[in-house]
Amino acid sequence: MDAMLSGFRYLTFPRKAILTGVVATCSATWYFSWSTLIEERSLLARRQVPRANSTLRTRLDFYNKHLVLNKDNIREGRYHTLLTHTITHNSFGHFFMNMTGVISFGIAFLQRYSVGAFAVMWVGAGIAGGVAGLLGEERKAKKINEERVKNGMGRVIVKTNYVGASAAALGVTTAMCLNDLRVNIRVTLIVSHTSSL
Repeated sequence: MDAMLSGFRYLTFPRKAILTGVVATCSATWYFSWSTLIEERSLLARRQVPRANSTLRTRLDFYNKHLVLNKDNIREGRYHTLLTHTITHNSFGHFFMNMTGVISFGIAFLQRYSVGAFAVMWVGAGIAGGVAGLLGEERKAKKINEERVKNGMGRVIVKTNYVGASAAALGVTTAMCLNDLRVNIRVTLIVSHTSSL
Protein backbone atom coordinates (compact mmCIF):
# COMPACT_ATOMS: atom_id res chain seq x y z
CA MET A 1 0.00 0.00 0.00
CA ASP A 2 2.86 2.36 0.85
CA ALA A 3 4.46 1.78 -2.56
CA MET A 4 1.14 2.46 -4.27
CA LEU A 5 0.66 5.76 -2.45
CA SER A 6 4.29 6.92 -2.66
CA GLY A 7 3.66 8.52 -6.07
CA PHE A 8 0.77 10.55 -4.64
CA ARG A 9 3.11 12.94 -2.81
CA TYR A 10 4.73 13.96 -6.10
CA LEU A 11 1.44 14.98 -7.73
CA THR A 12 0.63 18.68 -8.01
CA PHE A 13 -2.32 20.04 -6.04
CA PRO A 14 -4.88 19.90 -8.91
CA ARG A 15 -3.94 16.27 -9.60
CA LYS A 16 -4.22 15.36 -5.92
CA ALA A 17 -7.54 17.21 -5.73
CA ILE A 18 -9.20 15.34 -8.60
CA LEU A 19 -8.03 11.92 -7.41
CA THR A 20 -8.97 12.65 -3.80
CA GLY A 21 -12.29 14.09 -4.98
CA VAL A 22 -13.17 10.96 -6.96
CA VAL A 23 -12.29 8.67 -4.04
CA ALA A 24 -14.11 10.87 -1.50
CA THR A 25 -17.22 11.09 -3.68
CA CYS A 26 -17.24 7.34 -4.25
CA SER A 27 -16.76 6.80 -0.50
CA ALA A 28 -19.69 9.06 0.40
CA THR A 29 -22.05 7.50 -2.13
CA TRP A 30 -20.95 3.99 -1.10
CA TYR A 31 -21.79 4.78 2.52
CA PHE A 32 -25.14 6.30 1.52
CA SER A 33 -26.13 3.34 -0.67
CA TRP A 34 -24.79 0.75 1.79
CA SER A 35 -26.63 2.22 4.78
CA THR A 36 -29.83 2.67 2.75
CA LEU A 37 -29.80 -0.87 1.37
CA ILE A 38 -28.89 -2.40 4.77
CA GLU A 39 -31.83 -0.63 6.36
CA GLU A 40 -34.15 -1.83 3.57
CA ARG A 41 -32.91 -5.44 3.91
CA SER A 42 -33.46 -5.28 7.66
CA LEU A 43 -37.10 -4.27 7.11
CA LEU A 44 -37.64 -6.91 4.44
CA ALA A 45 -36.19 -9.60 6.72
CA ARG A 46 -38.92 -8.67 9.23
CA ARG A 47 -41.46 -8.84 6.37
CA GLN A 48 -42.04 -5.11 6.48
CA VAL A 49 -41.82 -2.51 3.73
CA PRO A 50 -40.70 1.11 4.11
CA ARG A 51 -43.60 3.46 4.79
CA ALA A 52 -44.47 5.82 1.93
CA ASN A 53 -43.48 8.98 3.80
CA SER A 54 -40.47 7.58 5.66
CA THR A 55 -36.90 8.84 5.41
CA LEU A 56 -35.86 5.40 4.14
CA ARG A 57 -38.40 5.56 1.30
CA THR A 58 -37.06 9.00 0.34
CA ARG A 59 -33.48 7.68 0.36
CA LEU A 60 -34.43 4.59 -1.66
CA ASP A 61 -36.24 6.72 -4.23
CA PHE A 62 -33.23 9.05 -4.52
CA TYR A 63 -30.89 6.06 -4.84
CA ASN A 64 -32.99 4.36 -7.54
CA LYS A 65 -33.73 7.53 -9.52
CA HIS A 66 -30.39 9.33 -9.35
CA LEU A 67 -27.53 6.95 -8.54
CA VAL A 68 -28.41 3.78 -10.47
CA LEU A 69 -28.25 3.35 -14.24
CA ASN A 70 -31.08 1.33 -15.79
CA LYS A 71 -33.41 1.47 -18.79
CA ASP A 72 -36.21 3.12 -16.79
CA ASN A 73 -34.03 6.02 -15.71
CA ILE A 74 -32.91 6.66 -19.29
CA ARG A 75 -36.48 6.37 -20.62
CA GLU A 76 -37.63 8.89 -18.01
CA GLY A 77 -34.93 11.39 -19.02
CA ARG A 78 -32.54 10.91 -16.09
CA TYR A 79 -29.47 10.88 -18.32
CA HIS A 80 -27.26 12.02 -15.45
CA THR A 81 -27.35 8.40 -14.22
CA LEU A 82 -24.95 7.61 -17.09
CA LEU A 83 -22.38 9.40 -14.93
CA THR A 84 -23.67 9.04 -11.36
CA HIS A 85 -23.70 5.24 -11.54
CA THR A 86 -19.89 5.38 -11.74
CA ILE A 87 -19.62 6.76 -8.19
CA THR A 88 -22.09 4.32 -6.60
CA HIS A 89 -21.24 0.91 -5.13
CA ASN A 90 -23.45 -1.63 -3.36
CA SER A 91 -20.88 -3.75 -1.58
CA PHE A 92 -17.67 -3.00 0.26
CA GLY A 93 -15.69 -5.53 -1.81
CA HIS A 94 -16.78 -3.91 -5.06
CA PHE A 95 -16.03 -0.45 -3.66
CA PHE A 96 -12.62 -1.51 -2.27
CA MET A 97 -11.45 -3.15 -5.51
CA ASN A 98 -12.52 -0.18 -7.63
CA MET A 99 -10.88 2.36 -5.33
CA THR A 100 -7.67 0.32 -5.25
CA GLY A 101 -7.60 0.45 -9.05
CA VAL A 102 -8.56 4.12 -9.17
CA ILE A 103 -5.84 5.09 -6.71
CA SER A 104 -3.03 2.97 -8.17
CA PHE A 105 -3.70 3.64 -11.85
CA GLY A 106 -5.00 7.15 -11.20
CA ILE A 107 -1.68 8.15 -9.63
CA ALA A 108 0.25 6.71 -12.58
CA PHE A 109 -2.10 8.35 -15.08
CA LEU A 110 -1.94 11.75 -13.38
CA GLN A 111 1.87 11.63 -13.21
CA ARG A 112 1.91 11.57 -17.01
CA TYR A 113 -1.25 13.37 -18.10
CA SER A 114 -3.33 16.37 -17.19
CA VAL A 115 -6.30 16.64 -14.86
CA GLY A 116 -8.45 17.29 -17.94
CA ALA A 117 -7.28 14.07 -19.59
CA PHE A 118 -8.11 12.14 -16.41
CA ALA A 119 -11.58 13.71 -16.24
CA VAL A 120 -12.26 12.98 -19.92
CA MET A 121 -11.12 9.36 -19.54
CA TRP A 122 -13.13 8.86 -16.34
CA VAL A 123 -16.35 10.36 -17.70
CA GLY A 124 -15.96 8.89 -21.20
CA ALA A 125 -15.18 5.37 -20.03
CA GLY A 126 -17.91 5.48 -17.38
CA ILE A 127 -20.55 6.56 -19.90
CA ALA A 128 -19.29 4.08 -22.52
CA GLY A 129 -19.44 1.26 -19.96
CA GLY A 130 -22.98 2.24 -18.99
CA VAL A 131 -24.16 2.37 -22.60
CA ALA A 132 -22.51 -0.98 -23.32
CA GLY A 133 -24.27 -2.48 -20.30
CA LEU A 134 -27.65 -1.15 -21.44
CA LEU A 135 -27.13 -2.42 -25.00
CA GLY A 136 -26.01 -5.80 -23.67
CA GLU A 137 -29.10 -5.93 -21.48
CA GLU A 138 -31.33 -5.42 -24.54
CA ARG A 139 -29.61 -8.28 -26.37
CA LYS A 140 -29.86 -10.52 -23.30
CA ALA A 141 -33.57 -9.75 -22.86
CA LYS A 142 -34.27 -10.51 -26.52
CA LYS A 143 -32.39 -13.82 -26.34
CA ILE A 144 -34.12 -14.88 -23.09
CA ASN A 145 -37.57 -14.04 -24.45
CA GLU A 146 -36.96 -15.79 -27.78
CA GLU A 147 -35.98 -18.93 -25.88
CA ARG A 148 -39.00 -18.66 -23.57
CA VAL A 149 -41.44 -18.20 -26.49
CA LYS A 150 -39.86 -21.13 -28.32
CA ASN A 151 -40.45 -23.29 -25.22
CA GLY A 152 -44.06 -22.14 -24.87
CA MET A 153 -43.47 -19.86 -21.87
CA GLY A 154 -44.41 -16.20 -21.47
CA ARG A 155 -42.11 -13.25 -21.90
CA VAL A 156 -40.27 -11.73 -18.93
CA ILE A 157 -39.04 -8.23 -18.23
CA VAL A 158 -35.27 -8.15 -17.83
CA LYS A 159 -34.15 -5.21 -15.72
CA THR A 160 -30.62 -4.70 -14.50
CA ASN A 161 -29.31 -1.89 -12.32
CA TYR A 162 -25.77 -0.78 -13.06
CA VAL A 163 -23.50 0.73 -10.41
CA GLY A 164 -19.77 0.96 -9.89
CA ALA A 165 -16.64 2.67 -11.06
CA SER A 166 -15.35 -0.42 -12.88
CA ALA A 167 -15.80 0.96 -16.40
CA ALA A 168 -14.33 4.35 -15.49
CA ALA A 169 -11.39 2.79 -13.62
CA LEU A 170 -10.76 0.34 -16.45
CA GLY A 171 -10.86 3.21 -18.96
CA VAL A 172 -8.06 4.99 -17.12
CA THR A 173 -6.15 1.71 -16.77
CA THR A 174 -6.59 0.84 -20.45
CA ALA A 175 -5.40 4.28 -21.54
CA MET A 176 -2.26 3.79 -19.44
CA CYS A 177 -1.61 0.30 -20.81
CA LEU A 178 -2.22 1.26 -24.43
CA ASN A 179 0.07 4.26 -24.15
CA ASP A 180 2.79 2.14 -22.52
CA LEU A 181 2.34 -0.51 -25.21
CA ARG A 182 2.58 2.13 -27.96
CA VAL A 183 5.74 3.62 -26.42
CA ASN A 184 7.32 0.18 -25.93
CA ILE A 185 6.48 -0.91 -29.47
CA ARG A 186 7.95 2.30 -30.90
CA VAL A 187 11.15 1.88 -28.84
CA THR A 188 11.41 -1.81 -29.78
CA LEU A 189 10.99 -1.05 -33.47
CA ILE A 190 13.60 1.74 -33.37
CA VAL A 191 16.10 -0.43 -31.47
CA SER A 192 15.59 -3.47 -33.71
CA HIS A 193 15.71 -1.33 -36.86
CA THR A 194 18.98 0.40 -35.86
CA SER A 195 20.58 -2.82 -34.70
CA SER A 196 20.04 -4.47 -38.08
CA LEU A 197 22.02 -1.73 -39.86
